Amino acid sequence: APRMEELDHLVLLGLMTVLFTVCSLPLIIRAYMGAFAADFNENADLSALRFLSVNSIVDPWVFIIFRTSVFRTFVRRVCRR
Repeated sequence: APRMEELDHLVLLGLMTVLFTVCSLPLIIRAYMGAFAADFNENADLSALRFLSVNSIVDPWVFIIFRTSVFRTFVRRVCRR
């Protein structure tokens, strides 16, 4: 069923986009705070960079997990209920 495969790809793309946005938002916020205010909080900057690095670690796992038939079976069972 090509439509089910297209839906799987759309869900995967949406999830990876949300994950990237959530992981990069702290760095974007810190950059704007540093640009418009004298905010020199190195710990917050390092935390934002660490949060961004989580994206590169988690993305391959998300891709592997959500591309398997196990996930498709899980979604079918959840949708039935």
